[in-house]
Amino acid sequence: MGGGFSASGLVSGIDTHGLIQQLMQLERKPLQRLEARKERLEAQQSSLRDFRTMLQDFQSIARGFRFGEAFNQFSATSTESIVADATVGGETPVTGTFEVEVLQRATATIATSSGNLGGSIDAGAALADSGIRQRVTAGEFTINGQVIEVDPDTDSLDDVLNAINNSGAGVTAAYDASTDRVTISNNGGGSGVINLGGNGDSSNFLNAIQVADASQSNGEIKSTRTLGSVNPNMLLENINFEGGAAVAGTFTINGVAIDVDPEADTLQTVLNRINASDAKVTASYDAINDAIRVESDILGSPTINFGGDTGNFLALTKLDNAVQTPGQNARFTIDNGAVQERATNNVDDVIDGVTLNLKSSGKTTVAVGRDEEAVVDEMKSFVEAFNKMATEVRELTGREGTLANDSAVRAVENQLRRVFSDVIEGAGGDARRLADLGVSIGRNFDAGSTPTFNFDEDAFLEAFRADPTGVQNLLSNTDRTGVADKTLSYLNDIVSTRGFLHQRANASTGITGQIRGVEDQMQRTEGRLAQREKRLRAQFANMERLISNFQGQSASLGRIGMGASMF
Repeated sequence: MGGGFSASGLVSGIDTHGLIQQLMQLERKPLQRLEARKERLEAQQSSLRDFRTMLQDFQSIARGFRFGEAFNQFSATSTESIVADATVGGETPVTGTFEVEVLQRATATIATSSGNLGGSIDAGAALADSGIRQRVTAGEFTINGQVIEVDPDTDSLDDVLNAINNSGAGVTAAYDASTDRVTISNNGGGSGVINLGGNGDSSNFLNAIQVADASQSNGEIKSTRTLGSVNPNMLLENINFEGGAAVAGTFTINGVAIDVDPEADTLQTVLNRINASDAKVTASYDAINDAIRVESDILGSPTINFGGDTGNFLALTKLDNAVQTPGQNARFTIDNGAVQERATNNVDDVIDGVTLNLKSSGKTTVAVGRDEEAVVDEMKSFVEAFNKMATEVRELTGREGTLANDSAVRAVENQLRRVFSDVIEGAGGDARRLADLGVSIGRNFDAGSTPTFNFDEDAFLEAFRADPTGVQNLLSNTDRTGVADKTLSYLNDIVSTRGFLHQRANASTGITGQIRGVEDQMQRTEGRLAQREKRLRAQFANMERLISNFQGQSASLGRIGMGASMF
C-alpha cells in the first residue's frame, strides 16, 4: 500500500484510514477477478497435463499389443518341482511337454585338511589354559554313580583323570598325547557298561573330552575326536598348530597367490582373503573336525590345486596333501533320450528358450506354453485403462469439472469408444470386435453413470484358446487395423508434444500464454491501485490541512471580534 502523510481524521474527525481502505477494496474488485481467472486457468492446465499423463499410460498398454509383448509371454511348469523346475528365458521358447529325468545333480570338488590342525592339549596345565577345544564349566559330573568335581581354572586334565581313577568308579581314565584323546575303560578289562553322567551333573566335562556320546566297545570308551583345536580368530603366531609355528610366506590356490603374515593375520583373515580372491573357491573352518574345508565354486570334477607355498601355511592347515572328493557332472535325460552331462545344474541348452534347474534325482514333466494369465492381465489392463479414461473425461467435463463442457476433451473419449466398439476388418478369425472377446458395456448399463466396459475373463480365455492368432490380429495386425493399433495411432497424435493437449496446456498460444497475460494485467492493476491509494491519501491529507487552516483563521477572527467589542 502507498505511504505518505496521513492525518487520520485528527482535525476533521473523519476515519480517513478506514475510508481509504473501503475505497481500495472496491478498487481491487478487478484484481480479484483476475486472480480467480488465473486460478481457473491453472486448474485447467493441471487437469490437461494429468489427463495427458493418463493417456500416455493407456498408450503404453496399447503399444504392448502392437509389438507383441502382450502375446509373446510364455511360462514353464514342472509337475515335480523338487526334482527340477523350469523358467522361460528366451523370447520364442519351444512350446510343448518334455519328460525330464535327473540321474544326478552336479556337485563341486571339496578339499579338506588331511588331519586335525591343532596340536595336543597340555594335559598338565589348567583346563582353561590347556588348549582344549570345548570350554569346561565348573561343577560336578558322574561316572558309574561316583561324583567328581572339576574347576577348570585350577584343575588340569591330569588332575581330573586322577580324580576319576581314585573315585571308586571302577574305571581307568587316561590321555594319549599322540592321538589327543581320552580313553576310559573298566578296571580289570571287564566288558560291562560304563555309566556316564547323572541327573545332578553341573559340569560339561564328559562332553568336553568327547566321550559323552561315544559308543562303548568291550568296556571301553574313547574320545570321538581330538580334544585340542585351533582358534580361527587368534593370530596365527599364537595358534598351537600340530605342525609347529606359522611362518610368513605366500601360497597359491588354483594359481592365485595368497599372502600370509602370522603377526597380523588370523586363520579367519586368511580364509576371508582366499574367498575374496579370484581362486574361485570358498574356504571355511570346520570347528567340529578342526579342519579347513575348501569347496570349488565351479561344479564338476576338476580338482583344486594347492601349491607354491614359500611359508608353511598349507602344511600347517594340512592342505598340502588335502583329501579331495571330486565333484561330478549333472546327468539327465530328455524324453527318454541319451544320457546328457553338464557341469552345472542350470541347464539352458536342451530346450530352446528354457532353463532347467536340476534339484534332485527323479522324474518330472515340464510343460512350456503361452502364459495365458499374463495375456489375460494385459487385456484386463487395456480395458481398465479405457474405463479410467472415460470416467476421468466425464468428471473433468461435467458441470462441476475444471474442463466443464470441453468438447475437445469429450471428443477423445468418443473416438476411443468407437475404436473399442467397431468391427475390425482384417482380423481373419471368428472374433471381429472386442465384444466377441468378452469386452462389452453389459446388459444392465445404468444410463446415469459413465458407460464403461466389462471384461469377461472366461469368455476371453475361451476365444484365445480357440484361436490365439485371430485374437492377436483383432488387437494388432500387419495392416495396423486392430483395436490396439487404432488406439495407439490416435493417442500418438493426442499425447505428442504437437498434440492439442500439450499445445493447449503449455504453448504460448494456449493456457500458459493466457496465464502470462493475466499475470501481466495483475501487475499493471497492482501498479494502478498503488498509485490510486497514494493519491487518495494525499487528497485526504490536503483536506485535513485545509480544515486545520480554516479552523485557525476562524479562531483568529473570533479573537479580533472580541477585541473590537471591548473598545
